Amino acid sequence: MLRKTSDCSRKKIAEIWSSLLALDKIGVHDSFYELGGDSLQSMKMIEEIRETYQINFPLRALLQTSTIEEMATYIEEQLEIENNSVKARSFEGNVKNESVNSH
Repeated sequence: MLRKTSDCSRKKIAEIWSSLLALDKIGVHDSFYELGGDSLQSMKMIEEIRETYQINFPLRALLQTSTIEEMATYIEEQLEIENNSVKARSFEGNVKNESVNSH
């Protein structure tokens, strides 16, 4: 189920695409490859996404998310997973500290 993504994510991804493809207007449902994206631009985009969002963004993800809307949804899901993982590690650390301190 796709959920509505934030405008901020879509705008940032559109900026990346626009820069790579040298296009001024890109719609959220346009396909990267139909707009002229090639393998070299794909690798550049993967690097931009990784640097911008600090997430793992494999080639497989790019191939599965050919539109800005799909890509924004994927990125936000990855950010949520990472955020939950950090919270879980923090909680586990607190529980271990409490256990050690109670002895």
